[in-house]
Amino acid sequence: MGISFALALRQQLDADLLRISLLEAWPLSAPAGGQPRSGADLDARSTALAWGTREIFQRLGVWPGLAAAACAIESIHISEQGRMGVTRLRAVESGVPALGYVVENAELGRQLLSALHAAPGIDVLAPVEVLSTTQRGATRVVVAREQNSAAQHELEADLAVICDGGRSQLCAQAGIHSRERDYEQHAVVFNVRGEADHQGMAYERFTRTGPMALLPLSGRRRAVICTVASADAARLEQGEDSQVIALLRERFGNRLGGVAEVGQRASFPLILRTIEEQARPGLVVLGNAAHTLHPVAGQGFNLSMRDVEALAQVVHGQVRAGASPGELKALVAYQDQRGADQGGMIGFTHGLNRLFNRRLEALGPLRSSALVSLDLLSPARRLLAEHAMGLA
Repeated sequence: MGISFALALRQQLDADLLRISLLEAWPLSAPAGGQPRSGADLDARSTALAWGTREIFQRLGVWPGLAAAACAIESIHISEQGRMGVTRLRAVESGVPALGYVVENAELGRQLLSALHAAPGIDVLAPVEVLSTTQRGATRVVVAREQNSAAQHELEADLAVICDGGRSQLCAQAGIHSRERDYEQHAVVFNVRGEADHQGMAYERFTRTGPMALLPLSGRRRAVICTVASADAARLEQGEDSQVIALLRERFGNRLGGVAEVGQRASFPLILRTIEEQARPGLVVLGNAAHTLHPVAGQGFNLSMRDVEALAQVVHGQVRAGASPGELKALVAYQDQRGADQGGMIGFTHGLNRLFNRRLEALGPLRSSALVSLDLLSPARRLLAEHAMGLA
């Protein structure tokens, strides 16, 4: 989020109007040139980009480099295991070439770094460890230490933006508390290579252990996000490939065709996390540090990108008006502006996971009827597609 926000600021404000410093814990050297990744890596991790996020990256100048490596989601098939109801969302019905795209994280990072090093007037300090952010009068003081060194940097800023991920250490240091709900689930993520072309179709399948998504990747690959009870995560992560193939066949039947290969698996716990304050004088929290969602529907990254663009617009307005970008009134206005989208998406993903919880078996016929109704009612289907595209 940090690179994206720096690019969004620089795109709207010239270097003589705003100085930007980007502090990162990892090296941010310029990537080597060359063509996008071939798509042959079965162990590559990826991110689903909604159509709205693609438009943001287009405005930031990042999309042209990403386009060649991105796999289009042309349709989404939504169903519940063991029941008849199905809803299908199609890009053509929404008048767009794709509902979204799936991009390998390595390529996304490479293109963001290329844009960062091409952008004028962004001071990069990396790798450094940010030790603290404190208020001093009307400014924020950020203290950082170079890795493997005692040398420290002290920066004064009108606005400091925290985006150090979930369980943010900087938020904890600042006394910004979070609210957490443990889903008692893990997401096990991996790629598979199929014997048949996926034709740009993504699947969202609700199963007895939680939602399971398959996203199209280049080269007949699919990214799999499988939700299981936390106690079962290690068994799936470390099991034989044949067990994984059997699980896919049991969950999806013949829809996927044959699975030729299974990549390495990784798992992480699923927790709904939100912070009590996103804005203070001279301070804003972005990304997973502000809100961590259940991965059902794949909207966490896309929600954060909309936050990035909205905050950049607020800063732009403040600077153009000759006011401080860290003025509390403006930051509270940003927080209020984003409240409906954030609250709506958090409620949508949390509610969707609860609605299809198998412990609510009595709701099974209602869920099935709802999916059938969505598939038949084009206005409702278009509204759901707009949510999936990040445009609602």
